Amino acid sequence: MESSEPSLPFSTLLLATCESSAYVVGMVFIGYSGVRCGIFTPTIKKIIAKLVLNLFLPCLLFSQIGGTIDSSTIVKIWPLPVFCVLFAIISGFLGNFGGNLLNLSQSRKKFIMSSIIFNNITAVPVGFIKAFACTNAMQIFESEFGETLQDTKSRGITYLLLSTLFVLIIRPFVELFLPKDDPIDTSNHSLLPSQISKTEPRTLFTHFNHAIFTEETPLLLVLKRSSSPFRETLYLTKVKHILSNIISPPVFAGLSALIIGTNPMLKSTFFDSESPLYIYITANMKHIAVLTVPITLVSIGTQAGCAKTLFFKWNLHKPVIYVIICRYLIMSIVGIIVVLGCKFIAKDWDWFIINDPMFIFVAMCLACGPTAIDLFDSQDELLILTYNSYILLSPVIWFTLMGLLSITAYNVGKFAIAL
Repeated sequence: MESSEPSLPFSTLLLATCESSAYVVGMVFIGYSGVRCGIFTPTIKKIIAKLVLNLFLPCLLFSQIGGTIDSSTIVKIWPLPVFCVLFAIISGFLGNFGGNLLNLSQSRKKFIMSSIIFNNITAVPVGFIKAFACTNAMQIFESEFGETLQDTKSRGITYLLLSTLFVLIIRPFVELFLPKDDPIDTSNHSLLPSQISKTEPRTLFTHFNHAIFTEETPLLLVLKRSSSPFRETLYLTKVKHILSNIISPPVFAGLSALIIGTNPMLKSTFFDSESPLYIYITANMKHIAVLTVPITLVSIGTQAGCAKTLFFKWNLHKPVIYVIICRYLIMSIVGIIVVLGCKFIAKDWDWFIINDPMFIFVAMCLACGPTAIDLFDSQDELLILTYNSYILLSPVIWFTLMGLLSITAYNVGKFAIAL
């Protein structure tokens, strides 16, 4: 889609990138500084994590998707889940290759595969789009239909939240294809049952998984390995676990928004400004939704602030370094090539939504950016990964955003090299 409007100078994109990055990275640093200064205690961090998952994110998904989605949009956004699945598959292969290359255990291979597959496609890119609305860079994303600045911003946020909803739905199924945890050596019988029960439970996916298994669980599995009823119970537990993850508060809110948004009668009931349900429910949810991005970014900062090791140590953190290289470099290149390749192939298809500049930017964001795996987990390696991704390498976020903006502007004919 070519534009007859004057091209944006490089200095405009540079300034817009600095302002947008300052908003996102600044919020992260607020959380990080709060932990270092003792403002955010472990209790407060846990409360914030639960609020983000069970209140803020559901309100954002419901109010944004339900108010902007319709049947025609549902039909046009089919490339979004395709890109999500494609990037997840490529990321999974990268993680598996890295695990074999570094000769890692199954648990650590599971860690790097998960960290590469699940990136932050909610707080960081949504924060960027919100910040873009205050800069001239928003001209890049304007469509030929003469929509307002608010409509353009809302369209981009909706694309990102629909992608988030899809990733939340498929995440439990993706986890089924990840390597299994290493079996725990139970040959040492020196531990008394009372000591075992006091052992800290550890789980890789604490943010979305509700089933927590302690070190006592493998002992039960060994004792009842030959029991058919026990295997059936185990299968039922897995099914229940998957269903509980799928029907989480954010997924329930997002699916409800899709149903309401595509039904004109329900949509007017919940999103008509004169409707009682809008006044007492939807309007309040919109007020809460405004806080989602800043609260989530601050939460990421609090997680990064808990890291004990603040610098790279290759011998100790090879998996972390590999994840960061894949997330910031390899997957960024893959995302740009795939999206621009699809745009080139579909350049003459007017009905294909990838010709929308906002969609191009969002689709590339699905492959780029830092990890989002269990941002509220307390395991050391995850804390170190979060710190290095969001604090130590925060300038890389600026460079990534600058690259995505420049590529999008160039592809819609709104980029000028001159300062």
